[in-house]
Amino acid sequence: MICKVTYDGTHYIASAPGFNAYEGSRRRKEKTTPQQAFTALWRDARPKMNARERKEHIIGVLGDTFGATCDWVQFYKDEEAREDKNFFARKKRMEQKTFLNQWNYFCTFTYDGEKNTPETFEKRLRASLSHLCSRRGWRYTMVREFSPEKERMHFHGLFFVPEGEMVGTLREERSFSTRHHRMQTAHINSFFEERFGRNDFQKVNLDKKDTASVVAYLLKYLRKSGDRVIYSRHVPAEIVADIKYEHCVCRYFDWVDRFVLFDDWQHRNTPESHILEGDAVD
Repeated sequence: MICKVTYDGTHYIASAPGFNAYEGSRRRKEKTTPQQAFTALWRDARPKMNARERKEHIIGVLGDTFGATCDWVQFYKDEEAREDKNFFARKKRMEQKTFLNQWNYFCTFTYDGEKNTPETFEKRLRASLSHLCSRRGWRYTMVREFSPEKERMHFHGLFFVPEGEMVGTLREERSFSTRHHRMQTAHINSFFEERFGRNDFQKVNLDKKDTASVVAYLLKYLRKSGDRVIYSRHVPAEIVADIKYEHCVCRYFDWVDRFVLFDDWQHRNTPESHILEGDAVD
């Protein structure tokens, strides 16, 4: 049976074709001007201020900008709850995409003031990565980190680089980490070093346990910044697959038939496999 396969944070789930009870129920609502202002202020202040400073700052700016048009303290509470809800939606989507796709590098890119301004650093980096995705088949999921103490921006992400499609050359460089108080080894890519500054391409071969730890690491910065995850093209949150008997642990019903799959379901295809039909799995 042709099913959509997703990852719910614990198991791979296959959904059979059927009625979508939620189809058409989600409509994008137009944001009001105060909401747009809150979102911009929130994302700017989140990594730079503590909770009390952030609240006072945002309420003050909203009051100065829009006047006494509403209770800004209550408005702040409501919008803070909305931002938390949005974060958990982004978290779920990131987990789905990260566990469902394959990665072979964990990369860090660090802002260098001698090569770019903060604005041109992000713009040029994302443009370069976009070209590599289009021309060389790279894929990535990436988050932004801002260090207010050092006024320095970083990008951390999981990357898939097809064999033979790496640009530049990689060299090992050992240095002392003042943050971790130990020696560490970085793998510097010459292409990105020349254009953007310090970077690190750590080779990884992730299983589910390792992927979970990397996702938790990225989510820490996502939570800190209140920002969005940056995805390349062709990083799906679900895939379409031909599900067979030996892929399935059990079946349950949630508006449509769903099947819990074995963790290694993608490697269970055999010549004798037959397609799952109807109520074949109990």
